[in-house]
Amino acid sequence: MARLEKRDKNFHVVYLGEVKFYFSYETLIAYRIGETLTISKNDWSKTTGNHLNKICANKRIRIPYKEFVKREKEMAKLLLIENIMVEQI
Repeated sequence: MARLEKRDKNFHVVYLGEVKFYFSYETLIAYRIGETLTISKNDWSKTTGNHLNKICANKRIRIPYKEFVKREKEMAKLLLIENIMVEQI
């Protein structure tokens, strides 16, 4: 079941099964699948930087936004395939 949580002004988390999607304003800035966090570097504003720090203050694990988008697309494909396989069982 999907659930939306407002963490702060313009900072939201969408829960979808075991996946958490973190949004600053309307932009996906990080996601967590189980214990694995994928988080973008801050290419936006001070406010988004604050949101990123609330997710994880360790800036060394952040990846460039282009790489983040690439991984996001790969993750979306895997989740779609996983959901199709579950529905067929």
